Amino acid sequence: MSKKSLEKITLVGMSGVGKSSIGRQLSKHFQIPLIDTDALIHIHINTTLYEYILQHGHDAFMELEERIVCEAPLPDKCIVATGGSVIYSEKAMEHLKKHTTVVHLKDSADNIIKRFPDMEKRGIVSPNHSTFIDLYNERMPLYEKHADITVEIPQPLNIQNATDAVIQKCQ
Repeated sequence: MSKKSLEKITLVGMSGVGKSSIGRQLSKHFQIPLIDTDALIHIHINTTLYEYILQHGHDAFMELEERIVCEAPLPDKCIVATGGSVIYSEKAMEHLKKHTTVVHLKDSADNIIKRFPDMEKRGIVSPNHSTFIDLYNERMPLYEKHADITVEIPQPLNIQNATDAVIQKCQ
């Protein structure tokens, strides 16, 4: 990968895989801004993602997410940590792929569930009201389709080791 890969990186993957935490570490390491799309959405809606989805539904959330992702300014150098559901928006993914290197953070469903047994309370978009395993299986091909790079999360999860793995894969 060229140096540009380290200047604009978008992290995608399942909820609970560590996108925001790894994004913060990458931001510190490269001394560049972190754009956390879930945080931008939270500021916009002034409630939790979970509550917003309960009140307005999955479709309304996905429309809002797409708009915020596509309208968020992307500085010349930045790390973008996305929500897990951004993968459902072709428009948002095309925008991110055009302007950044998309890195899929991949972990097994079992590992994620072990870390977050109450996953449903995280505000996960599940248009078909699927179980987490069904959702995982539905999303994996989409992440792989859009990823420029896939990074397997080292086990057990250690944010610094995972961050180092991302840096190594992007070089």
